[in-house]
Amino acid sequence: MTHHYKRPEKYYVTPGETVVVKCGASECMMSMGLTNKFMPVTILDNGYGQMRDLQVGHDYSMPTPLSWISCFYEDTDGRYGTEVYEIGVGHTVTHTSGRFYVYVDGKKLYGVQSPRFEEMREAAREMHGRDIPSAEVRFVENSRHLPTWWSRSVVVPLDAEVRGHVTRTYRDTWVDLPTHFNLFAGRHHLQEGLRVTQDSNEPQVWTFYSTGEAYGAVQCREEIHDGDVLVIEREKVVGIAETWPFALTEAFGELHMLKPDFRTYKDGAYAASIPVAEREAARIGVPLTRLDAVATERFAPDFDLRGSRYTVESMERLLPELPAVNLTAEYVTRVVESALLHIPLPPVIVSVGTDRHTYVVRSGGAYLSALREFCREGSEYRLTGGEFELPDGFPDATFAELPGWGRTRIREANVRWFQVRPVPDALVESLARRMCGWPGEVA
Repeated sequence: MTHHYKRPEKYYVTPGETVVVKCGASECMMSMGLTNKFMPVTILDNGYGQMRDLQVGHDYSMPTPLSWISCFYEDTDGRYGTEVYEIGVGHTVTHTSGRFYVYVDGKKLYGVQSPRFEEMREAAREMHGRDIPSAEVRFVENSRHLPTWWSRSVVVPLDAEVRGHVTRTYRDTWVDLPTHFNLFAGRHHLQEGLRVTQDSNEPQVWTFYSTGEAYGAVQCREEIHDGDVLVIEREKVVGIAETWPFALTEAFGELHMLKPDFRTYKDGAYAASIPVAEREAARIGVPLTRLDAVATERFAPDFDLRGSRYTVESMERLLPELPAVNLTAEYVTRVVESALLHIPLPPVIVSVGTDRHTYVVRSGGAYLSALREFCREGSEYRLTGGEFELPDGFPDATFAELPGWGRTRIREANVRWFQVRPVPDALVESLARRMCGWPGEVA
């Protein structure tokens, strides 16, 4: 969460500080074409202000009287402005908003960053153990109104008290600093991906609220390994983590169906998962009906797959209803990142509905639901914790808070659309795997 100062009605400026102001309509500002533009201004001790160039951070022009720059006034208490939008803005090299970094000798370490303070604190402490006493954690926050390279940072003491609020699904933390009271310091998910304590020699068990969350976690979280057991008690599903996570139960939800001959699959590489899965299935009272299944079904090649392309926005008319999916903020962020960065989205497979006037999603419903929910009017989903460093104004933003070009790019993202006649679900799964580059196991 990025913290921004609330613009006061009357803010007294002091020499040496930098503020962001909205330039007024003075003759000077109009001649320079700066009227109504946001500009950083360093306050000097002689009643003047030095504007800074937004591109390089150097001086924009000669010092200008404050009264020419914006609505600055003076009374017995000093000079003040009524159009001060931010204070304390500095100029540092960064392209990520609202994150914790590790600095050594005053220089930011590349790649050592996280939205979670405790992670960076541990990294700094580890460096202290290697005789790097200058390692420190800083919270870097970009300006709300200026480009990404205009930012400010504050050192967060390693002994800072971390406050937390724990629910059944996550733990939120905060730290208090003189400049950032109640600074959000990270969310640690608990319920979605709760590891069950067990023998370290056997696969781990991860419990989830929905199969959609389980599928997304397997794709995103490095701590979940192939062969780990997935338990979604609410949907009566027990499955196995893999590149294409699959279910061992009759119900499978957003997971794939069982691979053929699971007991000998990959030369028995997942044999240790069987007793763990059987134990968890017995605990929630559901049989592993697919455990001994062998895929003997063969499909006719006349499925008549027809492809075309549509935008995310146009698909709202073609697919007024999508399957119900429980979405995590992490999954939504990753899907939206793909749309923003022009990363090809997975194909969607549909069939004509029974009324012959609508379509039914057969595959790809989860990521379409993520995009639609993020773009929905009044949506509270925010971009947070993604893999890419997005421009300023994107991290921690809802769809409504994004710049116009960002909203347009999401809505105009291309989706590969494939229509297939009504065919068995197993055939749809096979088609989806092949379209995503996985026709089967490599010999």
